[in-house]
Amino acid sequence: MGRSATRSVTRGVTHTKKGISVFSAVALGLGAVVALNMAAQADYAKPGTSVATAINADAIEGNGPWPLKSWGGIEATSSTTDSAGGARVSGYAVIMDKSTNAVNNGGNTAVPAGTKIYMRWQDTDGQVSPIYYATTHNNYTSAADGAYAFSVPKWTDSAGKDHVMLPGAAKRPKIKVWFEPFNDPITGEQVVMVRDASAGPRGNPRVMGDYDKKTRVTGAGAQYVDLQYFSNVTLFGYQMPAEYMIAPPERQTVSHTPYKERGKFKDYIQGRVWLEMQGSPVGSGPDYDGKDTLAVGYKVVFSVLTPECAIKAQQSNTKAGSDNLARVKAAKELVTANPSCIQETTTATVDKDGYYVAQFSKDTFRPKKVVVDGKTYPLSDAQRNFVYGYVTDTKGSVMPAYSAFTDNAWNEPNEFAAAIPTASPAFNITHWYNTHFAVTPYYNVGINLDKYVANKVGETVTAFATGKSVHPGGSKVVWTDPAGTVVKSCDPVEPGSGSCAMEVPAGAVDGTAYTASLYLGDTLMAMDSFEFVEPEKVAPSFTAEAPEITGVINELIEEKVVPLNNPDGFEVACTATGLAKGLQIFYNAEKGGCVISGVPEELKDVDSTYTVTATWLDKAGKDTTVTAEGKINITKPGDDDHDGVNNHDDKCPNTPKDAVVDADGCAIAPTINDPQGKGFAVTGIKGEPITPVIIPVNNAGNLTITSCEADTYTGGDTLPTETTKTSEPASASEESADSTAPSESAEPSAESSTEATQNAPEPAPAVEPVTPASGQGVGVFAEPKESAVAGLPKGLKVEWDQDKSACIVSGTTDVALDTPINATVHVKYNADKPADATPGTSEEELEVDGTVFIHDRGLDDDDNDGVLNKDDACANTPTDTAVDEKGCAKAPVVTKVPLIEGTVGTEITPITVPVANDGNNTIVSCEATGLVAGLKIAWDETAKACVISGTPTEPTAGTDPVEVNVSVKYDSPDNKASEPKDSASTSGRQIVKYGDADGDGVPDNVDKCTGTPAGAKVNPDTGCTVAPEVGSFPKVVGTVDEEIVPVKVPVANPGQATDLVCQATGLAAGLEIDYVASENACVISGTPTAKAMGKVEVTVTYNPVDDGTNDSKVTDPVKGEIAIVPPQPGDEDGDGVTDDIDKCPGTPKGTLVYPADSTDPNKLPGCEVVPDPITPAEPPTPAEPSTPAEPSTPVEPSAPQDSDGDGVNDDNDACPDTPAGTKVDAKGCAIAPTVGTVPAIEGKTDQAITPVVIPVDNPNHTQFACSATGLAQGLSIAVSADGKSCEITGTPTDPISGKVTVTVTYDPVDNGSTGSDSQDGTINITKPAPSDDDGDGYNNDVDKCAGTPAGATVDKKGCSVAPVISGVVDITGEVGKPISDVTVTVENPGKAVLNNCKAKGLPAGLGVAWNAEHTACVISGTPTEKVDGKYTVGVVYNPVDDSKKGDLYASGEAKVIISDKDSDKDGVPNSKDKCANTPAKAKVDADGCTVKPQVDTVPNVTGEIDKPIQDVVVPISNEGQNKILECKAAGLPNGLKIALNAEGTACVISGTPTEEASNKVTVEVVYDPVDDGSDTTGTVKGEGDVSIVDSDKDKDGVDDSVDQCRNTPAGAKVDKKTGCSVAPRLGDTPAITGKVGEPIAEITVPVANDGKAALGQCQATGLPKGVTIKWNDVNNKTACVISGTPTEEAGGEYAVTVTYNAVDDGKKEYKQAPAAKNTINIAKPEPKDSDGDGVNDDLDKCPNTPGGQKVDQNGCSVKPSIPADLPEIKGQVNQEIDPVVITVTNDGGAEILSCKAQGLPKGLTIAYDPMKKACVISGTPTEPTEKADYTVTVTYDPQDDGKDEPATVKGKGSATIKPAPKSTGSGGSIGFIEPGDRLPDPDSPVVAGATEKPKAGVAEPGKPPVAGVNEAPRTIAPLTVTSQPRLPQALARTGAIAIPVFLGVALVMIAGGLMFVRQGRREEKKH
Repeated sequence: MGRSATRSVTRGVTHTKKGISVFSAVALGLGAVVALNMAAQADYAKPGTSVATAINADAIEGNGPWPLKSWGGIEATSSTTDSAGGARVSGYAVIMDKSTNAVNNGGNTAVPAGTKIYMRWQDTDGQVSPIYYATTHNNYTSAADGAYAFSVPKWTDSAGKDHVMLPGAAKRPKIKVWFEPFNDPITGEQVVMVRDASAGPRGNPRVMGDYDKKTRVTGAGAQYVDLQYFSNVTLFGYQMPAEYMIAPPERQTVSHTPYKERGKFKDYIQGRVWLEMQGSPVGSGPDYDGKDTLAVGYKVVFSVLTPECAIKAQQSNTKAGSDNLARVKAAKELVTANPSCIQETTTATVDKDGYYVAQFSKDTFRPKKVVVDGKTYPLSDAQRNFVYGYVTDTKGSVMPAYSAFTDNAWNEPNEFAAAIPTASPAFNITHWYNTHFAVTPYYNVGINLDKYVANKVGETVTAFATGKSVHPGGSKVVWTDPAGTVVKSCDPVEPGSGSCAMEVPAGAVDGTAYTASLYLGDTLMAMDSFEFVEPEKVAPSFTAEAPEITGVINELIEEKVVPLNNPDGFEVACTATGLAKGLQIFYNAEKGGCVISGVPEELKDVDSTYTVTATWLDKAGKDTTVTAEGKINITKPGDDDHDGVNNHDDKCPNTPKDAVVDADGCAIAPTINDPQGKGFAVTGIKGEPITPVIIPVNNAGNLTITSCEADTYTGGDTLPTETTKTSEPASASEESADSTAPSESAEPSAESSTEATQNAPEPAPAVEPVTPASGQGVGVFAEPKESAVAGLPKGLKVEWDQDKSACIVSGTTDVALDTPINATVHVKYNADKPADATPGTSEEELEVDGTVFIHDRGLDDDDNDGVLNKDDACANTPTDTAVDEKGCAKAPVVTKVPLIEGTVGTEITPITVPVANDGNNTIVSCEATGLVAGLKIAWDETAKACVISGTPTEPTAGTDPVEVNVSVKYDSPDNKASEPKDSASTSGRQIVKYGDADGDGVPDNVDKCTGTPAGAKVNPDTGCTVAPEVGSFPKVVGTVDEEIVPVKVPVANPGQATDLVCQATGLAAGLEIDYVASENACVISGTPTAKAMGKVEVTVTYNPVDDGTNDSKVTDPVKGEIAIVPPQPGDEDGDGVTDDIDKCPGTPKGTLVYPADSTDPNKLPGCEVVPDPITPAEPPTPAEPSTPAEPSTPVEPSAPQDSDGDGVNDDNDACPDTPAGTKVDAKGCAIAPTVGTVPAIEGKTDQAITPVVIPVDNPNHTQFACSATGLAQGLSIAVSADGKSCEITGTPTDPISGKVTVTVTYDPVDNGSTGSDSQDGTINITKPAPSDDDGDGYNNDVDKCAGTPAGATVDKKGCSVAPVISGVVDITGEVGKPISDVTVTVENPGKAVLNNCKAKGLPAGLGVAWNAEHTACVISGTPTEKVDGKYTVGVVYNPVDDSKKGDLYASGEAKVIISDKDSDKDGVPNSKDKCANTPAKAKVDADGCTVKPQVDTVPNVTGEIDKPIQDVVVPISNEGQNKILECKAAGLPNGLKIALNAEGTACVISGTPTEEASNKVTVEVVYDPVDDGSDTTGTVKGEGDVSIVDSDKDKDGVDDSVDQCRNTPAGAKVDKKTGCSVAPRLGDTPAITGKVGEPIAEITVPVANDGKAALGQCQATGLPKGVTIKWNDVNNKTACVISGTPTEEAGGEYAVTVTYNAVDDGKKEYKQAPAAKNTINIAKPEPKDSDGDGVNDDLDKCPNTPGGQKVDQNGCSVKPSIPADLPEIKGQVNQEIDPVVITVTNDGGAEILSCKAQGLPKGLTIAYDPMKKACVISGTPTEPTEKADYTVTVTYDPQDDGKDEPATVKGKGSATIKPAPKSTGSGGSIGFIEPGDRLPDPDSPVVAGATEKPKAGVAEPGKPPVAGVNEAPRTIAPLTVTSQPRLPQALARTGAIAIPVFLGVALVMIAGGLMFVRQGRREEKKH
């Protein structure tokens, strides 16, 4: 077994978890990783690599190097531990159901006896040990239950290093002790490990932790003694919750009681939950500290029993006492027998502070009366004392925790104080508090690897994290090397699902261990490691003998390679002894061995040998060598025929003088001088002699050329149907015109056809350069497709020209072949064959293919314009000119006329009118019709377009664009006319309008206000802004002394006028009107103080923004109404009489009352009218009939009426409808208002007068209005505020004296017409005494500018004077030069507001601006134009006291003269000169800048590769005297360069070209203009042709003039005389020796292929039969290999050669390289006996008989046999017979296939027993028989007959079976086997009473069974045979008195299975 295999047996991976309950499986969440590990680790089953294959190191059971004899010796020491191992690790494994104490199991319940405990440890080098196991033991000596102990053995890693565990501080090993989850036998739930402790430490499982303390822990048991042991490592388990501890869903609740409000509730359990990050001290529970993490969001689940079941639980626990197993069992029995026992299960969520409250139903914990089993418990509190709880994480997984509930039992929360978290829980009347859970944040965490040995750098090893973790610090896996350096880290890696893979790093050292460490947070939890094992390297070895070296002194030998197999790439050095001086040897991995090359400088005779040694360093650094030997023969040169080939290589020893020969010394065959393989091209014009086509023939071998021949094409102008061959031989007698030969021209590919069409034809290399006459030429015009016709057309011939060494094609033909056809020329010659060639004709031929193209001029296009000559009306159209269908240049076309837009007086942006001129016409001018005045059109040669420009002076007609037509005049390039031609015109559109400077939509020619701001509305007739528009407004109403509702008078201002002021007439005193901009309105507001009735007129004063003045204007007035009345008394009862005089204020509505002016005390105002009483008239007395009538008495008239009740009877009432209460005059009409006396009105102008009140008598309170005439301007009259008088107020502005008439206008209440009353008065307004308010010396009455500021100088009108301008002087200067600043002083005595300086008439480039002090305007700058005229300069200002807005301008005037010089005298004035410093006499352009240099004609650059060319001088014309900087060139072949000559007048091309070239070269001259003032350079270019030819195109060192193979690939060795690659050469060919039937030693014949030929096959003649030859490697053919097994004798000579195809001879034929020969000697072999059976192979008919078998005279194994007479079978019915053994004699070693029998009694069977080497008949006969014959047949397969055909042998015997005895009815006893006895081995029947040998696996008396220890001898009790039928033996041997039948069946099936397996193995062996 190799090293890597040895290593792998010690490692593996952790096994997968066993079956768990559904509840626990959900809690663990490990399903994924289980499946993953099962899949990944299916192939691992090595000891110690997993818990499944853990190694037994149980010290208690006596295993390990240091077994334990008693628990008291657990801390003993051993002197051998350091070297042999055996250090002990011991402790206990328990369920943590009582305490956390580690000593003597802490009183906890032990895990089931026999539970496996596992451990592994890590050494300081990172290697991790195998996994060991021990089992737990109960009742072991003085140990507590659950004890385990390891005796840790030494282990050896794959690198051979021993590891011994020494647990002390000096070594600091890391160990891990654990148990796997197991199913509790009572609950069926998993038990998981949650804690380990070692007497002193605290903590959750500290996996792979350091145990390095050497001190004892007082009172806690020993921890370390020196380096020998580690004790009290106690492992604590947690039982996962059982489902039966949870109430059914209908009795499950969710608790919502907040922790902070828990005081409001009862019947709950509360506490805190945290993730215990450190664990618990030994002997007590953990406590919450700052290192722990609160379990926020976790769930706490609590169950409580019913009162009755709680009492039963109490009874069970009392009975169980401290036996927690009994309590767990009782708990299960209680609730599974009575599912309703659990009253309620509630779930509470842990809050943000870690607290929970598990709230139960009301009165759960209240003591209550309970009756159980007829017994009454008056106030039982059992219910609160028997609860069960656990914790789940946020995902619902159960998390083990320190608590009182670590097993499935009903407990009080404070029952086990030693295990529960502090502070301890307690019950407080109604609830439990401090019931904490300290959650272990992980369990069962571990790490597995998918492999433990890696053999390759880059190989991947994956670590899988297992278990469950909610650790807040996360989890990660870190890979490290032995030095602790991190190689790979994965963060996070989730236990249970995560993994981390690493690759073996480059540079890994053999035996390095890489460790994967699993961390939770910063805590190391688990480790495992793998090793990098570098596979053993294969040492180099020579694979063949060293090749023979042959050569000639002072000539380069053929390179030889001694093949060296070096698959692992050792660094090898090659040396040699015996080599000729001058030869060298070195190692070359690419060539596969030691390479020998060089030029030998000494002779070596034919018997000389040399030895090659290869040396390398082995793994230990020592030199290691291997050698090979070969022959060497260096001879003198010899060449009798002076052909350059040594005699020993010369196949043609009589080569003529000066003939060029090949590698065999034979004259080379002639070849066509066509290195590019393009063939020849015959071209010409129909009916004209062609230029002769020369087809050069290279005939360096001086062979005789007999003829040149070609096929003849006879088909006229159509393709012929057949061809005939014509020949122009060297002599006329050799003509054979009738001979035929098929065309062999190949069809070109599509690619080559395309290329031929697109590219210009190239001359065939075989053709001598000729300048053809007109219409003639030589070249390849096309490569036609293969056709059935080919040849030279009639009239052309081909003949041999000896002087030119060429075939010449010449003649004249009338055949036109515008579609080229193929032609083949055959060159026949007499070959110079080798002397050993087959006799016969020596004439051979070579061929050259070409094309024939005879052209018809009519199909030409001489001017290349695409129109054939026959159709071309313009025959000489210049190149690249587009033509029409007649072949004439296309006329130019104006393609598009863009829209021409412009403004009168403004220069337009030039319009480019594109002209398509692909006909290359010369444009003479551009023409346009319809352009407006001021525009012009001209041709722009640079833009190649017509350009319309100028300044329009008039608009186009109308509002729409008008048409314009553009055309060009031109000269055609191919039809020069006396007058230019006109092109077709193209129409376009133009529109020119007047400008609109202010953008108001009114053209400037109409616009009278050109400064209108944007957006302002204007009058379209004038362009001036429209006036504001005052809109209509509602009536102004109100009551005197009451503020009115403001009235808005809308003001639209679309013209953006400024300074809007609202004015109104007719307003009542106290009201005012103002403009409110935000409202766009005049607003009337205020509190009227006088009555007012009538009209109001509103106007707005404004200042237009664009009229150029500061004058205000007024809008048209808009009228409205006003009604301001005095306050009116109320009329509360609505009877028409105001309350102030109403004597009956509560009169009902509609009642007629007395009027307000009633003075009758009986008719009080406002009281109900009482009608006057009416006396009725007496009726007339009737007349008596007989008495005559008497005159009647007159009737008294009725009393007068007063309908309107105004006191005037209707008959006198002029106003019959006077309202009630109105005072009337005598006519019955309402008394009208009357004006009282008008007081005198006096005052001063511009001073407010004292208001003048004119009384108005108005007894009826009629509304009236006041007006007056004769008032002074500024005064107004209005109704007073109380409405009882008129009042005159205001400030008079003009003096006045005279009469004033005051009028009151009113509308009577009972008369439809308006009335009025007037009264005259006087007015006297005088001017006040003169004053000067602004102190400017002018009284106010004459001062036109009232607000002049103090100190300002004023004029006679009292207005401030304008600024004074002084210092305006003439300006002189030159264009382009700054002028001297002109300072214009500005004095400002009037203190005006000065704005900007302004100037008119200044030349461009000059400007004006304020100086820094703002006291002067300064003119400065650099003029850019010539000027002679005047300028004006001034300042824009605003007076401060004229109350006007707008700018004024104060200015002065002077001359300005700017001249324009030509400083550099270049003829361009400075103003236009863009280059001011042009040197004298330099030629300049229109901009005054020096003209560019010009590159004159570039001469052609010609030459040959690798030969210096003659310098090519390219002149530079430099009239502008520019500085020439450098010359550049594009297109030069490599090796050539260009440079500026010393004088700077020319570029010079020189150098030695290294590549062919045929292209254009562009010469670029870089120059620096001398007068542009910048560093910018320019370039100019010229173009020429380059033609560099290659005289040795294939670079083989042979000039093309003599090179017969011009396509030799690079690196190929050539014959220097012919330029053709050399043939392959075979190395020495060893003699073939051997014997018939024996493989010969493999012979390698090196093949040197310096000519890089295409190698074909290895060939050999004369080889013995059975021996073959082939290439050593078909992909790398470096040698021919001869091998095989000769089948007959052979002698003589054999020859080896290879076929090859030279890469450069242009032929596709394989030749044979010169053969290498040697002798053959195959002899008969010595007689042999290959199979060693004593019979020689030549006689042996079975040559493969296995060793040791007996054979017959033919060498075949002897047949098996059985006795002819077989034993008699005896027995009794229903009684098993004694087995009948029939021995099978098998000296020949045949394979016994079967035993079969015929005639056996029923119930008996036969089978072959390989152990007995016999056929065995056995069974229980069921029928009697007497002397019945039976036959046995043995089937066998001989091992050496080479057949798969079985044979048989037979024997006969007899059988007698007696009938069964009759039953006697008496009982009997059945023998039995003592319990513990074993079933007998079926292959070794047990004989009753015999003593067995001790058997492995059974312990000696007094000792536990230990694997490998002999068990005590035992005696099988003899069976007592009864008279009754016995049980089958298989059943009797079980020791059972009575056994079910199915068990017997099972045993039979097992036995059958064993037989099946055995038979299967036999079959396997057979095959």
